[in-house]
Amino acid sequence: MHIKPLHVFRSGELTRITDVGRSKLQELGVTTVFDLRSDSEIAEFHSETPDIPGIRFVRAPALTENAWKIDIPELRVRIFPNGASQADLNGYDRILQMAGPSYGLIFSHLRDHPSEPCLVHCTVGRDRTGLFVVLFYMLMGVSDSDIAHDYSLSTAGLAPFLPVLEARFRSIPVFRDNWEGFSKMFSAKAETMAAVLSMLREKFGGVEGYLKTHAGLTDEDMKTIRANMLVSS
Repeated sequence: MHIKPLHVFRSGELTRITDVGRSKLQELGVTTVFDLRSDSEIAEFHSETPDIPGIRFVRAPALTENAWKIDIPELRVRIFPNGASQADLNGYDRILQMAGPSYGLIFSHLRDHPSEPCLVHCTVGRDRTGLFVVLFYMLMGVSDSDIAHDYSLSTAGLAPFLPVLEARFRSIPVFRDNWEGFSKMFSAKAETMAAVLSMLREKFGGVEGYLKTHAGLTDEDMKTIRANMLVSS
């Protein structure tokens, strides 16, 4: 068995999407885009998502309104110079605590609309979106090494976007005043993901435990999602 191809996509924000990009999403058959950003985050950066004909956009903020700017960054950037993996782990723990209902909404789409591909995004596509993809892969039975490798690809994927991010975030004190730490937040290391997977199992009871307690899914829901998303080799 393997995951149904070209069905679940992840990305950073779509604000700068080109006409070619719009056409590509339509060509791929994407019907729904889930936006995990907070309202204040979109307003801060004037990063509204443009309309794309035939695609439904669903707002699904993964964090409380100011957590993207204050809570989680404070937790991470101050200790990044001394331990990037631990800083990521702390931040991801907080995201998982808050994002369950948003993740549940996306998993419900996979349960109820198995023939409708979707795209999930936040600002960068590494953290909030990346954790959703981790949960999805775990539910599908993907190996830890493959999950960690997929996560590590974020480093290369983010490279073209780094100048835009730097220009944005230098105006925010918590980032500007801890720039050494912040500048390391856009690498994605396989060993970091290995620690996240261990945390998910030890603290949240694995993917099934997390989806039950934080995302509101049942055993039957997860069985249906697996049946919808796994196809014969």
